[in-house]
Amino acid sequence: MTKGPIAAVVLILGVAAAGCGKDSSPGGGTSPAVAKRIEGGSTVTGVGVEFDIPKSWQPNPTGSVIYLVPKGANASGMIEEAYAFLGWPKVKSPEGADALAAIQATLDQVQPGLSRQGDGSSERIGEFAGRAWRFAGSTASGRTAEARVWAAEGPQSMIGLVAVGFPEAIARRDADVRAILASMRKGAAAAPSGHAELAGSWCYVSNVYAQDGGRFSNSVLALCADGTYEWKAESSSSNPFGQTGMQEHETGRWSATDATLTLTSDGRGSRTFQLEKRNHPKNTNDPMIVLDGQAYVTTTSRAPW
Repeated sequence: MTKGPIAAVVLILGVAAAGCGKDSSPGGGTSPAVAKRIEGGSTVTGVGVEFDIPKSWQPNPTGSVIYLVPKGANASGMIEEAYAFLGWPKVKSPEGADALAAIQATLDQVQPGLSRQGDGSSERIGEFAGRAWRFAGSTASGRTAEARVWAAEGPQSMIGLVAVGFPEAIARRDADVRAILASMRKGAAAAPSGHAELAGSWCYVSNVYAQDGGRFSNSVLALCADGTYEWKAESSSSNPFGQTGMQEHETGRWSATDATLTLTSDGRGSRTFQLEKRNHPKNTNDPMIVLDGQAYVTTTSRAPW
């Protein structure tokens, strides 16, 4: 599929992702609400929730959605499958018409025409009781497409994992997806700084173009709820004589006041930034933190300031 059923996912759902950071399976029943960690996996945080992804998967936070990319996905150059973790801030529980309406609205942005197949089923999603549904439809070329949606009541709002694509492509990832679901759990306690509202992932992107070259840079700052942080950055510049690039990575602890953010690096010491909280001037539902004049937009689903 050249512009198949999930091409629009990229529009609503890259930068190098920084992240914060292991028993029941996601099935029905009354088993204890215990998350099952993925051995050797990496931890992803969002909407007050933590979960693991296999080491062959990568998180790609974009806007308020965390796009999850398995190794080898869409290798043909056509979009055949996509997976995303997100929250619905205006919905609390997966039970009821408002939850179904919110899920349908999300899918309508991805692939219009997908319709729900049946009433869904109760599912255990890690520590959470939730529900699962299957949606089906066709691409413009007449090929079958489907979506699988798992949703639960998270600490802040309804949270969910959405898989969209060709049925055979999604089926190949079933074991990995169910392992991700089984690992979902409440996030760590509020940051020691007392400013838990800052916890999550924030992204800064800059593009400067000129006739003789330009410069691109992006950085992702993950402020973890346990008071640790991870910062990743990459930049590239070009001119008539060639192109150069640079990557940086840093970890440590963070703290904040109402007006400052302090990062204490594991190897660089402490730096304190002037902190402002603003909403994006165009996408007014997206909150930002402004550090010494540089605006970092949330990549974690959250309400505006």
